[in-house]
Amino acid sequence: MAHECIVLAGGLGTRLRSELPDLPKVLAPVAGHPFLTYVVRWLEKNEVTRAILSLGYQSEDVIAWGDAYDGNIDLVYSIESEPLGTGGAILEAIEKAQTKNFFVINGDTLFDADLVGMENYHQQCDSDLTLALKPMTNFDRYGLVRADENMRITGSKKKDFMNRDLLTEAFI
Repeated sequence: MAHECIVLAGGLGTRLRSELPDLPKVLAPVAGHPFLTYVVRWLEKNEVTRAILSLGYQSEDVIAWGDAYDGNIDLVYSIESEPLGTGGAILEAIEKAQTKNFFVINGDTLFDADLVGMENYHQQCDSDLTLALKPMTNFDRYGLVRADENMRITGSKKKDFMNRDLLTEAFI
């Protein structure tokens, strides 16, 4: 089965700007390769065959990286003409999706979730939305999601794209 993923890669990278004034955050060098290389390789390892890179800030640099990438994944670009925020970027990238179900990840974070397991769980529960959550002790920079013993979302805090009415299942 072909898997598809939206990769949010258009942020301004303001916290890294002093260290990387000429690069978007997803292209920050890590052990000799742009960070996005590791993210896309991880997607390939998890059977993703098509990635929609949601771009904004310095999109031309990410497109140049993608055009030179030599992997087994189809890279497609969704480019914001103006900053849309996380939710707006996802909605715009959905227009390029070819499948009903797809993954959405941040391009500046590597979180080793079991995507195939998530998809199976999502289908078993006939969910509208499934989240991969990671237990954390210091989450001030991130949103907070509360789940009950049945892994159903019971609440969220912060992050404007978290609309509680849309969250029905969580994969932990």
